[in-house]
Amino acid sequence: MAMAASSDGICDQLFVSIKMECSWLDELVLVTFPELMVLKDEHPRWTEEERRPHMSDLRCKELMPMEKEAASVWGLSCVVPSQHETLDFKFLLKPKDNSSRCIFEEGPDRSVGYGSNEVEIRNVLFKFNDESGVVECKIVVETEMLSSFDLAASWKAHQEHLQPKTRGTHDVIMNVESESRAKV
Repeated sequence: MAMAASSDGICDQLFVSIKMECSWLDELVLVTFPELMVLKDEHPRWTEEERRPHMSDLRCKELMPMEKEAASVWGLSCVVPSQHETLDFKFLLKPKDNSSRCIFEEGPDRSVGYGSNEVEIRNVLFKFNDESGVVECKIVVETEMLSSFDLAASWKAHQEHLQPKTRGTHDVIMNVESESRAKV
């Protein structure tokens, strides 16, 4: 996709693609946005240590699940409106079988800013309290500015790719030989 400039009042959008590669990871990976975290009892912004014991109180809207794209790759893509400020987030592991035990990534929140096309490759660390210890995964965060037209064209191409080749009608096969003779 190419960078598109804003013109005639058309706002650009920021396309964000997040990929995580980890061969051992079979748990559900979620991306959480701390500034959106609202717990059932409506506490103000908590520190990470204060949030951890209350993970069972998180509402689903604060978490965006990553989808398994390959054997060892998880991914998430979203579009952020042009008026949105910096987007801070963290990775969170949530086992499929036990929703009460969640593991936040180690370190500070990650940020995605508006107005830039960039690719960031880093590592993420998860600290387990069992024999696993600390596990390191590679992440790629890619951002790209898109115009509304680029976004609509991309969505249309995606939808057409999902549709069957024939939509209730017979395939049309053009006879190339008869066309070339008609031109002569």
